[in-house]
Amino acid sequence: MERNTLRSKSSLVVILTDFGSRSPFPGIMKGVMLTINPELKFVDLSNDITPYNVMEALFILKHSLYYFPDGSIFLVVVDPGVGSDRKGLIVKTKKHVFVAPDNGVLSFLFDTNPEVWEITYKPERLSKTFHGRDIFAPVVAKLSLGVDPGTLGKRYYNPVKIKIPEPEIKKDKILGRVIFIDNFGNCTTNIEQKYLHEIPRALIIKNQHIEKFVSSYSEAKEGEPIMIINSFGFLEIAINQGNASKTLGIEAGDEVILLISPSSSSQTPPGQG
Repeated sequence: MERNTLRSKSSLVVILTDFGSRSPFPGIMKGVMLTINPELKFVDLSNDITPYNVMEALFILKHSLYYFPDGSIFLVVVDPGVGSDRKGLIVKTKKHVFVAPDNGVLSFLFDTNPEVWEITYKPERLSKTFHGRDIFAPVVAKLSLGVDPGTLGKRYYNPVKIKIPEPEIKKDKILGRVIFIDNFGNCTTNIEQKYLHEIPRALIIKNQHIEKFVSSYSEAKEGEPIMIINSFGFLEIAINQGNASKTLGIEAGDEVILLISPSSSSQTPPGQG
């Protein structure tokens, strides 16, 4: 039996874009949505995703959505393919609804067997550079009023899928990559805490060694490079009261080698256990 489509009303829209905090575009999208549904409430998850970085948006969305109430609608506009023939999607899981371009940004949802529609809604005005305003925002607002997704799109079974690279686990080291750099220059790797059964001996990135592993930034001296498990549960490279990305020359995608000491396999890394 087919699951019920979205028919109940929703008042919270969570916005994730690469428009930038100085851009008027997030505000314009909100204006469009409020014109259709004046009762809407908005949360800006971030408008500062690195431009065109779909993988970064995927990571932030995946590890943030659990903090929002059931029934929230997520509007994701990180859209390097705007104006092309790329599709737009409505994706409904058991808890939330997502509206985004079909470029892989929602890939992590497809393992949960969600309902997916290709957006067929056609506005009277359609820009080739701002589908967030002309297509996605009106669709979100209509969904928030309980409009059936089937009136805004057609069933779709072959969405674009991408995957965050998995770390490579070896006997005495873990090979990973930097996948996200925040506003403080802290560099999140793809090495999750669950892989750290042993205390790291050192981390190597761009021929630089970092040996201090801490459970809080304050345990390090000011300006000292450190390894830490961040609030997302991933290994992070940071500098206490400094910018690790700029100081160490780290960029997203850079390779990381985490050296593990086999002799300390019985120990538990700080922040775990």
